[in-house]
Amino acid sequence: MGAFTVYGLGACHKYGKVVTIFTVPNGTGKIEVAVMRGRRTPKAKINAGYCRVSTVEQAEHGVSLEAQRLRVLAMAEGHGLPLGEVFVDDGFSGATMDRPAMKRLRAMIERREIAAVFVVKIDRLTRSLRDMLDLIDLCDRTGTRLVSATESLDTGSAMGRMVLQLISAFAELERGMASERTMAALDYKRRARKVYGAVPFGYRRDGDALVEVPEEQAALAEMRTLYASGATLRQIGAMLDARGLRPHRGKAWHPSTVSAILTSRMNAEAV
Repeated sequence: MGAFTVYGLGACHKYGKVVTIFTVPNGTGKIEVAVMRGRRTPKAKINAGYCRVSTVEQAEHGVSLEAQRLRVLAMAEGHGLPLGEVFVDDGFSGATMDRPAMKRLRAMIERREIAAVFVVKIDRLTRSLRDMLDLIDLCDRTGTRLVSATESLDTGSAMGRMVLQLISAFAELERGMASERTMAALDYKRRARKVYGAVPFGYRRDGDALVEVPEEQAALAEMRTLYASGATLRQIGAMLDARGLRPHRGKAWHPSTVSAILTSRMNAEAV
């Protein structure tokens, strides 16, 4: 092939490569020189700390966000990994993942921007086994380590991941037991006719005790009779209006208000 002069220069993508095109004068031919497409430089990941405290914990146990912050900083330093950011949720329960800092942290993990997450204790992340398993799966998929000081855990190992799941299961068990204890206490107060929340229709408050209101109790009996005979909730509300009674909350007898009174455990147990 004889000598020629380059007439034009262009570039296009072809077969996953950048192809540079040299055109021979008078359109008699062209030469394609393939150049491998340059790879994008991966964005550097950061190491993060996460701290959380609920209002109850802060009031009852003196859990300090500042103490947590200092602890995770020391942990990261001990691993030779400087922290790029510490995420903090102040006054949020661990029962849900709907927390501002947690949602932002999860989004960054999803985008593979986090290399490791340091926490003082696993339950700072979540108290739900399901949420913890989802978080572990997310970290597995994105190559993110979870490191906890209290449990001496590091999910960089298979053993660490297994132990983490066991700890999360026991944490959820404790949360369930605490909920059962609370329900038992409320049930005791209800049966003993003690105040445990909003004063229900049919009663008035006398110190810590609930005392029956005769006129409202008579209305309750008629409400149950009407409902059993097929009366609608609106008709029952009209009866209460005719008696000159008003709900303890609100100004009108909505069907939902009547239904709540008829189905309340307090009134059901009084039958």
